[in-house]
Amino acid sequence: MYYRLVAQARREDGMQRETNMKSYYLAPSVTMEFTPQTSLTLLAACSAKMAAPPTASCPPTARSPIRLMAASTAA
Repeated sequence: MYYRLVAQARREDGMQRETNMKSYYLAPSVTMEFTPQTSLTLLAACSAKMAAPPTASCPPTARSPIRLMAASTAA
């Protein structure tokens, strides 16, 4: 069994004053080998971006949905 974790987190100030932005990305993956010719890889990814707008008339957060993907290889 093989595994991998990719992650990123960021906090920054936007181009206008008081427009702080935060974002994160997380992508784990697992590969299982059943035989030397057959393996299964499971991939997942989750991300979010949160920004504070310069005025209170805009919604404060925007999120993306969690995406799950599966890939199978056989020789």
